[in-house]
Amino acid sequence: MTMTTHAANLRRVADLLDEVGARLPFQPYLTSRHDGITLYWFTETEYETKAGQQRVVHALVRLLGGKWDKDGYGDTFRLQQDRDGVRLIVTASRAAVCERVVTGTRQVTVPAVGASPERVETIEDVEWVCGPVLAESVTS
Repeated sequence: MTMTTHAANLRRVADLLDEVGARLPFQPYLTSRHDGITLYWFTETEYETKAGQQRVVHALVRLLGGKWDKDGYGDTFRLQQDRDGVRLIVTASRAAVCERVVTGTRQVTVPAVGASPERVETIEDVEWVCGPVLAESVTS
């Protein structure tokens, strides 16, 4: 990315914050890399309760507008939007905005390690299903 492009991306961030900054529930973290600028809203670090995270995720998505891509990894749910060199990312605890559904179980043999003997453990296979808290604001 050229310095001219980087400066243009910074102006886009400034314009966005000028437009919605006063209405944001909290300020985003900003990273600047060779491939663009990313604004992060980590709702799980700002709001401990499920209801708080649901409320703020919904508010951010509505306030920032646009089409959001959804994905998840581990215990984290992420919404992402790319705006011409500026990436917006909103994260939450998966448990706060999705329902954990057990789809089955399986037996896994855990090998012996040190003084612990070999054992068989039951592992749950799970699927995360997003709840209606995001349905009216987010497009898959």
